Amino acid sequence: MADYIPRPDEKFLDWAKNLTAFALQNFARWQVPTPATTLGQPLADFEAAFEAYLNPNHGKIDTIHKTDTRKTLEKAIRTYVAAYLAHTPLVTDEDKAALEITIYKTGKSPVPAPTTSPQLEPDTGTRRHILVYYRDEGSNHRGKPHGVRGVEIRWAALDAPPTDIAQLTHSEFDTKAPLDLEFGEADRGKKVFMCGWWEIDREGIKGPWGAIEEAIVP
Repeated sequence: MADYIPRPDEKFLDWAKNLTAFALQNFARWQVPTPATTLGQPLADFEAAFEAYLNPNHGKIDTIHKTDTRKTLEKAIRTYVAAYLAHTPLVTDEDKAALEITIYKTGKSPVPAPTTSPQLEPDTGTRRHILVYYRDEGSNHRGKPHGVRGVEIRWAALDAPPTDIAQLTHSEFDTKAPLDLEFGEADRGKKVFMCGWWEIDREGIKGPWGAIEEAIVP
């Protein structure tokens, strides 16, 4: 299946701006988190870096910065699309066509949603990193259960435990533990709360949320 992300930088930038703008207009209707939190800054960074790269007097550093910021934006978009757009029922095929992302064919036997949830195990043994391991509830072995594509983990640095999942404003999708959450030096000592749910293969159907875990940025 062809990749939905355009290769040329100029086309990629126009496409990313269109996707972000369309998602900003419709995220409430789709009942998904706003793209502004995860896509806004990476998009602005790449647009600025690409503008500097187009300068006839650009240097090697400009080229490297353009490449790095594009990679960051691509990763953010792929994560947002996989978690909220590709398989969410309220995102219609017409929406996906407007977003210019993959429209998956239907007709396969439905795959049941996961009935269990991931137990998150944050490891704070590395300075400025929280490594998030996970296991299926009731399992003695780390990793995702059979038939599960991966885990979506939502997290946020908060002063007090969240009372609603919506307060966990950051989202990461992971298929092979551990998920590495990296922080800045100024973040050391902050409390980070996180929870996750399983997503099955292909269909994007998710199971129940797991328990909220807490870790302190080392």
